[in-house]
Formats: sequence, structure tokens, C-alpha cells
Amino acid sequence: MKILLFVGIIAVSLLTSCGEKFHEFKNSTDGLQIYPSKEGILKAVYPDFNGAPYLLLFSTNGELRGRVAIPDYSFSIKNWDKNIIDIEIKVAHMNYFLPWYESHKNEIVRLGDNSIVYSFKEMKVINGKEEKKFDMFSLNEKDFSAQLFLKDSLIAELPIKSLSISSEDLVHETLENGVISGERYIPVDKKIITGYLHAILSMYDVRKL
Repeated sequence: MKILLFVGIIAVSLLTSCGEKFHEFKNSTDGLQIYPSKEGILKAVYPDFNGAPYLLLFSTNGELRGRVAIPDYSFSIKNWDKNIIDIEIKVAHMNYFLPWYESHKNEIVRLGDNSIVYSFKEMKVINGKEEKKFDMFSLNEKDFSAQLFLKDSLIAELPIKSLSISSEDLVHETLENGVISGERYIPVDKKIITGYLHAILSMYDVRKL
């Protein structure tokens, strides 16, 4: 079964902490990454101006279970399996990064029942992103994937965890051989982004986890 959404917003009752809700941006300029799983949902927050990035752990009903600060590097959640959260850091200047990594790689950082570990990839070139518009999406609760459409035509099918989210777009990036490339998916109506966040949590009502 898939959850299909246009620009309407699904009403979901969420528990909050520190004024943060799962389906909202604390600041309009923040970036997000959402990693849904059977055990819960990770939400990485990248503040544009207000402090260091951090990682939030939510239960499958939207209850905030924990928060931890993340080193102020460009990063993404690479994997979450068997209570291990792998944070991949994208490194532009290895000579500055490696001393930090060597001194912190054995530290045990906990988020709920999970341990956070760090890995890294070097980035040398950042290519421009191809821009595409979309007006509708669907989410597949079986494999936690997102399909994006424009005028009923499928333009992309990607894992939810691979998309960076802002109040204005969804971005998919890959880093291979030091080169970052990707696509920027721009909604025809910004309300679609809020609906997208609501719909992620609504998947768990369908799955009855």
C-alpha cells in the first residue's frame, strides 16, 4: 500500500519537546534528513545560522525519545541497523579533519538504545544539481521509498533516507570518487513539503508497527 498526497496536509497528533515537532522546521532555513525504520525515525537537523547540527530520535508515533549534537561537518545518516547509527561525514580538507577523527572515533555516543559511529568520504568537486519540478508524491511503507510525480508522470523513485529536505525542495546527492552530484526536486507548491513530512509519520499507521 502507498500513501498518496497532493498538496493537502494529513493531520497527525504529535508529542513535542523543546518546541520541536516531527513534521515542522524549527527554523525556516534549517535542512533536514529523515531516516524511517521499523524501530523508529531519525531526524537530522542542519541549522543554517543557529548552532551546530543535531540528531533527533522519534518513536513510530512521533514521540521524541532523544537528541544528540553532531560535529559541525557536512554529514548524512548513512545507515541504521542493529542499534548502530552510522554518520557519514563529507570531508573537503582531510588535513584538518583527520586529527579530529582520530581523537573522537572511539568515543561512545548514545542516542536512546543506539550507538553512533562515524565514517567519512572525501569530497573534491561539487557539481551543479539538475532541477526538476514535482506536484505530487507517494510513499511506500514497505521499503520506505518516495515516488515523485509531475502531471501524473513518475520523475523519480528514491529511498526517503536519501533525500535532504528544506522548506523549498527535496535534494538527492551522491558522492562517488570525490565528486558530489545530484538532483533538486522543487514542489510547485511549498505546502507539499509540509505534507511530505506529515505523510512519513502516517506510514506507521498503515504498517501498524
